[in-house]
Amino acid sequence: VSWLFGPGKAGFPEWVIRQALTKDTVNVVSDKWGTPTSAADIVTGLESFVFSPEPLGGVLHLTNTGSCSWQEWAQHCINCAEKAGLPLKTTKIGATTMDELAKVAGWKAKRPRFTSMSNEKFTRFTGKEMRTWQDAVSEYVEQHLAPALAKEFA
Repeated sequence: VSWLFGPGKAGFPEWVIRQALTKDTVNVVSDKWGTPTSAADIVTGLESFVFSPEPLGGVLHLTNTGSCSWQEWAQHCINCAEKAGLPLKTTKIGATTMDELAKVAGWKAKRPRFTSMSNEKFTRFTGKEMRTWQDAVSEYVEQHLAPALAKEFA
């Protein structure tokens, strides 16, 4: 799995929307790509093959489909929060780079810039495709985050 989000533990969508609710400027890394993945979709995906009579070996990637930068993910979260009527202070996500973040965060280790994974093996084995990361994020923000944050920031 990669870039996991969902109910139960605050993650990136919560962080970025909280930033937009309280700050005039929010900058997010624009040069790192991966696939946001819904915890709920992982459960659904696992159900598709865990009880299968056919054995499955090797490495299996299980993520939502598509790829984006952290900045694109953040902007989609903000767009969904705006659509849900949250009182955002900013609706535009600015850009920063991995190098700039590494300096601020004091990272010593290099981090890969492209971490998207292929669901091809999962689809071949189950005959099913995972939904897009955009659909998963939209549902999560609209059904879970926005109602909770609306109460908190009312």
